[in-house]
Amino acid sequence: MDLGPFGGMHLSRNDNEPDSRADFFAATGGSEVTVEISGDVGAIDPVSFETNGLQPRFVRAPMCLGWFAETEDPLLNSPPSFYGSVPSCPGSEVPAPTTLCAEGEAVQEPLWRSDPVSDTSYGPWAIVTTYTCATDPLHAAAINAWQSMTITPPGYTWWPGDGWTTTSWGLFPTVDDTPQTVTVNLAGTDVMLRATPTRWVWTQTDGTTHPMTSADSTNADTPPVAFARGPERRTQLTLTTTWEGHYSLNNATTWIQAPGTATTTNAPQSLHIYNPKPRLVDCDLNGHCNSGQPAPTTPVPTITDPDADGTDNHTIPDNQIEDYLQERSK
Repeated sequence: MDLGPFGGMHLSRNDNEPDSRADFFAATGGSEVTVEISGDVGAIDPVSFETNGLQPRFVRAPMCLGWFAETEDPLLNSPPSFYGSVPSCPGSEVPAPTTLCAEGEAVQEPLWRSDPVSDTSYGPWAIVTTYTCATDPLHAAAINAWQSMTITPPGYTWWPGDGWTTTSWGLFPTVDDTPQTVTVNLAGTDVMLRATPTRWVWTQTDGTTHPMTSADSTNADTPPVAFARGPERRTQLTLTTTWEGHYSLNNATTWIQAPGTATTTNAPQSLHIYNPKPRLVDCDLNGHCNSGQPAPTTPVPTITDPDADGTDNHTIPDNQIEDYLQERSK
């Protein structure tokens, strides 16, 4: 990648340079030491020299704009070398290319190398590579933090909203789809984690599942949770939510997607399902009867009290409902 002109010189990234953290190792044999460099140090031939054990030294340090003379003479524009140590920049550094590395990778400063010239001394520091890429450990830490993030199961409401419905109405849930965020400090850096719900599935007691395509189903043409016609019954519904993760290293200015998903499961919620039947009636709700006879004073069947015993069936506790319905069916 072209890093741009600096006083007539172009510093370029070799496309053959691997983009990974440098890994340096040495293999010894007799009194001759061959040092091999692999990783992001570029294509460098092994260097052989006679020594009692000194090995090449490496350091990462920036290049400085002030080092490059404004001239077309290539000799004057060669990157300088330094004895002792690579000095810090007296002014501006050569700017790191912002588009060099992929998402989740960090730009590493140039790599410098100093070779032994005798058994006790080293030669000058010379630049080996310009800017290269390496995976930023902060990204891995953020992903691990997301994977261990505590996510609270979302709240929800139902329509009808009194703990009961009918087989013809079904159920129209509305789930809170607000993303959940938390800020953690990783290696001295504040990192924001975000969990966003993307899928909701309701599961009945018998294992029947009802996926939702939207968190708010109140305007749906058909109920997301529908029930087959059958006897009046009680069921339990459990909501499972799937969440996708993101993290931000710049206070939510930009978000980076984390791999994988998380799931939460709400506690089961009881729902009473009525299966109303049409009935012919003689009297209206105001007590006027077509027969001219007075309206009955005893309880009459309703949707929520189909056995007309004066008790709305959905108010019976779960641990009593089966016996209750069996008794009323006699």
